[in-house]
Amino acid sequence: MKKSRSALMKQYALTIGLIGFLCFQYFSPTATLHWLMNNLIEQNLGLMFDRSKAITQDQKSQIKLGSNYFYLNTIKNTTPEDAIILFPDSETFKFEHDQISFSNEINIKGWASYFVYPRKIVYEREKNVNELYSQISHVAIVNGWGYHKLNYQVDQQIPFSVLAKNR
Repeated sequence: MKKSRSALMKQYALTIGLIGFLCFQYFSPTATLHWLMNNLIEQNLGLMFDRSKAITQDQKSQIKLGSNYFYLNTIKNTTPEDAIILFPDSETFKFEHDQISFSNEINIKGWASYFVYPRKIVYEREKNVNELYSQISHVAIVNGWGYHKLNYQVDQQIPFSVLAKNR
């Protein structure tokens, strides 16, 4: 089946128009495709593979995960490996405090446990279902929550920390 001459002309015009649009997008410094190809992808690939600009895995995680990683890493670095840590409910993490905000992933037990392994996490919502709740050794202080779970008084209460349940 032959296409009519006008249908072929329309197809050629559309192809030429598309090629022209892509050329404009690539070569114009204000166009989105130019920004994507020459700035975002090129610079990120350079950062990832250029050994002179190499950053550590820890720095990459801080950039990608923000407050979640910083807080979980703090917990990992300040608690013993056999710690069982009490975390608050998800509502406590949602409250933003002085520009510190957590994403919802910190409320996913498997995700958060990955960053603090071999320590174990128990959420407050698991109080009646997790046998580790009675063995909690540390309490994650988030937005001031958790001081009431300690078996001692803390004079200077800071919004974010991790403390041993018993002295």
